[in-house]
Amino acid sequence: MRSQITSFEAACAANGISPNLPDVSMLPEAQGKYIIGVIKMDAITKALNNEGQDKEWIPNYNDLSERKYFAHYARSAGGVWSYEDCDLWNTLSIAGARPFREYSDMIFASENFGDILNDILNYTNS
Repeated sequence: MRSQITSFEAACAANGISPNLPDVSMLPEAQGKYIIGVIKMDAITKALNNEGQDKEWIPNYNDLSERKYFAHYARSAGGVWSYEDCDLWNTLSIAGARPFREYSDMIFASENFGDILNDILNYTNS
């Protein structure tokens, strides 16, 4: 099935939330892009995880048999990040990212939201 989540705005509509983003103009540009990128990817990931489901998927880190997918990215010589690999987690805990319920959703997000992912992955706090 081809996903209907093709933009941040579509993800917000699927999640029943407003696409309005916070004002980050007081922050350095890279930090503002990072914060906005995290907000956007969280909404996109949640929408992809729940698309076609009867209820919201919430990863259960106590369930060792439940699969959870986390993407790994590699930076090219030109400075662009792209999908490289994934981890399939059946562990008790992981922090820092919203996992994907399905491998295909993780690949779809990596292929279609690279600009947002680049804003997140290019941020350095220096």
